Amino acid sequence: MKKLLIANFKQNKNKLEIKDYFASNSFNTNEVCQVVIAPSFAHIDLVKELGVDVQVAGQTVSPFPKGAYTGAVGALQLKDLGATYCIVGHSERRKYFAESSQVVNNQIKELEAVGIIPIICFSDLDEVRQIETLKNDYYLSYEPIDSINTTGLNPNAYENKDIEATFSKVKDIVGDCCLVYGGSVDEENITRLCDVKGINGFLVGTASLDSNRFLELYRKVT
Repeated sequence: MKKLLIANFKQNKNKLEIKDYFASNSFNTNEVCQVVIAPSFAHIDLVKELGVDVQVAGQTVSPFPKGAYTGAVGALQLKDLGATYCIVGHSERRKYFAESSQVVNNQIKELEAVGIIPIICFSDLDEVRQIETLKNDYYLSYEPIDSINTTGLNPNAYENKDIEATFSKVKDIVGDCCLVYGGSVDEENITRLCDVKGINGFLVGTASLDSNRFLELYRKVT
C-alpha cells in the first residue's frame, strides 16, 4: 500500500496560486507515495482540470443528504467534482464550527453512500471510540492538539514511540485500520516519521502551502 501524503490547504490560495503551485512540480516519481490535495471547495475543479498526478480530497462535507441546507456541500457534489477522499472531524472543524462526533458520524455515512474514502481525524481516544462506522480502507488521522499550529505555540511533531503507542491503542479499540499522522509534519522530520510502525501516511498543513517544501516532503516519503 502506498503512503498517502495529504496537503490540507485550509482557507488558503486563489486560482493563480494553485496554478503556480503545480506549474513546475510533478508527483509521479515516488512509487511508494500517493499525493492527495485538499483545496477549498472552490478550487477542487481547478486541481482536477490541471491534470496533475494527484488525488483530490474535500476538507469537510455536509452531514446531510441533498436538500435545503444553505451553504453546505454534500457528498454527491464532492463525488461529482471528482473527490476520492474527504477529511472529516478535523480539530479546527470541531473547534470553530462546533462539529460533534455525531456530526462526524453522519458525514462518514454520507461519504460511504457515494464511495468517497473518509480521512477521520482524532485528537484523543474518546473520539476514536465514538466512530460508529469504520471500514478497512478508511483512514484515521492522529492530530494531537499540542502538536498543531492552532495552539499559538511553536509545536513539534510527536516522537515516534509516542505515535506508535497511540496507534497501538487505536487498533485495540477498532482493530486493523489505516493510520495517518498529522501534527507539524515538515521536511525536517518526515524521514524520521516514515519509520513509525504501522503508519500509512501524513496529513500536512503549513508545510504543504509552499510547493517546494511539499515536493521535498514527497521525495522523502519511504
